[in-house]
Amino acid sequence: MKAPHEAGESRKTRQRRERWIKLIGIAPCLLLIAAPIGLMALIISTQSFWLIYLIGLALCAVFFRIFAGTTEQRREARARRAARKAEYRKWRDHRFFPVSTRARAAYLILCLEEVLKAAGQEPLRWEWALSRLWEVTEVTYVESWASPAWDYPTVPEEERAAMRDLFLSLDPKLEQLVTELLEDMDTVILEGPVDDDSPNAPWTLECIDKAEELLTEQGIPLPHDQKALDVLMGQRDKFMGKPFDGAALSSILRALPRATLIYLEPGMLLTKKPYRDWREIRAEFQDDYIASLNPMTCRELIGNFADDFGEDAAWPFSKDEIIRFFDGPDETMKNYP
Repeated sequence: MKAPHEAGESRKTRQRRERWIKLIGIAPCLLLIAAPIGLMALIISTQSFWLIYLIGLALCAVFFRIFAGTTEQRREARARRAARKAEYRKWRDHRFFPVSTRARAAYLILCLEEVLKAAGQEPLRWEWALSRLWEVTEVTYVESWASPAWDYPTVPEEERAAMRDLFLSLDPKLEQLVTELLEDMDTVILEGPVDDDSPNAPWTLECIDKAEELLTEQGIPLPHDQKALDVLMGQRDKFMGKPFDGAALSSILRALPRATLIYLEPGMLLTKKPYRDWREIRAEFQDDYIASLNPMTCRELIGNFADDFGEDAAWPFSKDEIIRFFDGPDETMKNYP
């Protein structure tokens, strides 16, 4: 899948250009203030008061050109304002109109999850990709986030390769559907509201309608978890919106198997057995108990080992062993010296 990184770059370029325009605009303003003062001082010193008339006419012409512009420019400006108002009137009754950009992107991720469930995709295979997608709801600055589907320098090559493998495993029809949903999500994020002149970004609401039409045409149910939908509808903001825990709304991530890593006197134990808390674990293992971690998914456990132990060779359980354990029927795995 070719990612729309050009759109992201053009947006950043546009923002940079707007900042430069504002900075450059300060110089003429200062000049407009200083020039009349200097001219008045010159006129008074030379007693050439007839210059006031000529300078006044010239200044009027300059101000008219700057603030009013040509007839064609005024006509174009009115046309742009009219088009913007028409677009706002068209979309203001849409249920997602008052909702933040983050929440709109989250809804499209929920649509993607419905597609994956309808296609019978193995949740574990999509854990890392969905986790990365849901990060868009949590990061403070969305500009620092990058979709794993983007062919983008900020996306690690390992993730890009894994995403390509995922797409290669899909049949053409499902691949097209997933691709279109990801592209709609990219559009919502990259072309969302930039400043006070473009609140609510009504032009991105078409992506939501398009996604719902795609699912309906394929007989796939739309997201129907009412609690999740209520959370999204509560994210009222004209712009990107405040960060929130979107991953908690994911039916796929919530249903993933989890395992608890337990530190015992004889060694380490990894178990899928559910426990209420660490006290229940200590009661079971008694004097052998040292400590335990909160239940983790396969991806979370691998990330934890990578952070704590570094290279795979130093892990108490190898990456392949962890993956097989989560995929297999065994309830426990031990590493006793």
